[in-house]
Amino acid sequence: MQTNDLNKNSNMKYQKLIIFIIFVGFIIYGFLTVILSTNNLYTYLLGGALFLLLTVGLIFVGKSLTKDSMPKVSLKNFDFVFAFVGVILTYELSNLVSLSPVFSSAFIGVIGYLFFRKHSVALYCGSFAGMVSPQIFNRYEVIVLGLICAIIYLLAKTILDGFGGRLGTIAFVSTTIATLIFNKDMLLPEGTYNIALVFVFAVLGSVISYYMHHHLKLSPVLSSALPSLLLAGFIDFLLPEYYVYSSVFFIASFVGMSSNKVIKNLINSLFVGIILGIIFLTFYNYFNGFGGKMGLMALISVTINYALINIIQSKNKNIGKLKISFD
Repeated sequence: MQTNDLNKNSNMKYQKLIIFIIFVGFIIYGFLTVILSTNNLYTYLLGGALFLLLTVGLIFVGKSLTKDSMPKVSLKNFDFVFAFVGVILTYELSNLVSLSPVFSSAFIGVIGYLFFRKHSVALYCGSFAGMVSPQIFNRYEVIVLGLICAIIYLLAKTILDGFGGRLGTIAFVSTTIATLIFNKDMLLPEGTYNIALVFVFAVLGSVISYYMHHHLKLSPVLSSALPSLLLAGFIDFLLPEYYVYSSVFFIASFVGMSSNKVIKNLINSLFVGIILGIIFLTFYNYFNGFGGKMGLMALISVTINYALINIIQSKNKNIGKLKISFD
């Protein structure tokens, strides 16, 4: 009996590792699509350095991945329903009611926290896929996208646990699969931005959500959705020409959803906000209209920071060992 249990746990851990590897493939696909599509030497050099750190960070994550087993996957799980509903509601709020995708997703996140707290994470995850543009997907195709997202959420709900942006990355993977099924393409970017303001809102979103999550002890969903909803409401209705900055803030709010094992403190969250500013500027022209693009950018930023932390810690350990040997 004990042997059977051990074999079962071992198989589940390997299943989790396989799903993680598939996710890594999509993350790398997204990053390399952006870097290799540019004809700029500066972007190649910067992108190469960031890609190296991203790869190192994913390797560090992979090393500790098999410590926990896979969750039981069942289509009867209510998380399946809430992830699906999150996709549909967010899409319809943007399409029918003409609310911005950021406002719609953040609104769904707040509603999920207030009334469906047990399933708020699944609902919020679905809302990121629902941010897909109606210029890319019609209603029938969004239903298929919703089913894909719900299934992938159940399969990958513990993958990259504690990393801000993982829910959006689930949405990005789902949207990318749906675009392949329906032979869709990304949209051209709209609007302009001020580089300084991009970094200001990236840092603000990261620090505010992290503070609410870890210092005020609020849920990660509320810590991201509430300040993003307030800012998006203000900008959408009073300063619509500044819409891009509510998007930057929203992306950065995913950073603050990270656990304190991944992002150590408030200063560290500020640093990740700066990384995110760089990633946003790099990704600006790509994957527009895709649900989950924002989460992918946040996850890449958090993973790069995670790589730097582990590299620094490894060096400190080696220095400590060296000192002991000399003593």
